[in-house]
Amino acid sequence: MKSWLYVVAVLMVVGGVACTPGELTTDHVIAEVPSSTVSAEAELVVFLVERLGIEPKQAMGGLGSVFAFARQRMTPEDFMRLSASVPDMDDYLSAVPTLPSAGSWLGPRTNIAGASAMMTRFGVLAESFQALGMDADMPARFVPVVLQYLRDQSELLAMSLLQNAF
Repeated sequence: MKSWLYVVAVLMVVGGVACTPGELTTDHVIAEVPSSTVSAEAELVVFLVERLGIEPKQAMGGLGSVFAFARQRMTPEDFMRLSASVPDMDDYLSAVPTLPSAGSWLGPRTNIAGASAMMTRFGVLAESFQALGMDADMPARFVPVVLQYLRDQSELLAMSLLQNAF
C-alpha cells in the first residue's frame, strides 16, 4: 500500500495532476500523466488492452507468444531487427505461458514442410492464448492490432517483419 501511495504522489508531482489525493482516481493518473513518462512497453500493452478488452497480463503473454512464434519463422538477423524496434522484447518473451507442446515452436528454428505442420504451429499459438485465459481465435484478432500499433509508431520494418512471419 505504501509503495502505491508513493507512486501516486510521484505521479501527482511529475504529471501535474490537478486534484487532491482524496480526489485522485485511476482516470486522473491515466489521463494526466505525460506520455513521455510511459514506457513503450506500457503503451503497447495499454493499446492491446483497450482494443481487445483483455487484461495486461494477457497482453504481455500474448505478445510473448506472438513474438516467440514469429522468431521461429524468421532468420536470427530479422528477429534481431524486430527486437530492436520493440522495447522490452525479453519481458514479453518471459511472459509466455509454459506449455507441454511449446517445444515445437519455442525451440530451435526449423523449416516447416506442409500444411499440417503449419496448423500444428498455429495450434500451439492458440493453445498459448488459451493458457492465458483467451479464446483460441484470439491470435487472429491480436496480431493485426500489434501490426497496427507498429504502423502507428512508424516502425514499418518491424511491422513488415512480423507480418511476413504470419
